[in-house]
Amino acid sequence: MPFIELNGIEIHYDTSGSGPALILIPGWGGSGESWRSEMINLLASRFTVITYDPRGTGQSDKPNEPYTTKRFADDVVELLKQLHLTSAHILGFSMGGSIAQVVALEHPEIVQSLILCSTSALGGPRFPMDPQNAKKFASIRNPPPGSPLDYGARVIIELLYPPEYVKAHRDELIREEYYSEHPTPKETLNHMSALGETYNAYEKLHLIRIPTLILAGGADVMVSLENSQVIASRIPGARLRIFPGAGHGLLKQMTKEAVAEILAFLP
Repeated sequence: MPFIELNGIEIHYDTSGSGPALILIPGWGGSGESWRSEMINLLASRFTVITYDPRGTGQSDKPNEPYTTKRFADDVVELLKQLHLTSAHILGFSMGGSIAQVVALEHPEIVQSLILCSTSALGGPRFPMDPQNAKKFASIRNPPPGSPLDYGARVIIELLYPPEYVKAHRDELIREEYYSEHPTPKETLNHMSALGETYNAYEKLHLIRIPTLILAGGADVMVSLENSQVIASRIPGARLRIFPGAGHGLLKQMTKEAVAEILAFLP
């Protein structure tokens, strides 16, 4: 995987396939390792799929400083510029979906289409996690004393997927979510958790005139379905596809179904 310098830091990225560019923006704590290879391969049959490690993750530089959603969005814009791409399709998952919204609002000329998965509208009505799940999520950044190295992976899978799916795939999911070679440091997780409402996308979403697909899991306990419904109500012509039995990690839980929806949407 090559590196590229942008906005004062070095970013690690990779490309797969050929055709129009499709960049994938991972969620909280995620890097280029976040995406299941099955999904990349399916998308790469028609597109040049660009994955990367956002600042603070994977093999990219990790400046220990406050982050903003707009800073992450600026990195996406600059990465496309450095790759000599005038435009791309953009897919954002969870926090990556928030970043994708900012890219579409600030630089609509470079976004061919927008795919928002398991995410919410920055600055708008929010439907948060219930207190018990929020406490579990917070513990990932501050594991209890004596916790195993893969503690975060063991906790996050309980939030990403429905209980029956975790029960059937627990060991596989733990391995998938435990980035043992290039883990995201605690400092990055803290900075990402402190992003807050640094950008009000909700009030501007009606200005988006880019073809938009919204994917949501009906069993998502991290970013509930209602959040996606808010986005769909604000973006003119947005298409909302709900996967009733899917959790927050629907792109992995229902990879083939989700990719089929994406490929049917993209030109």
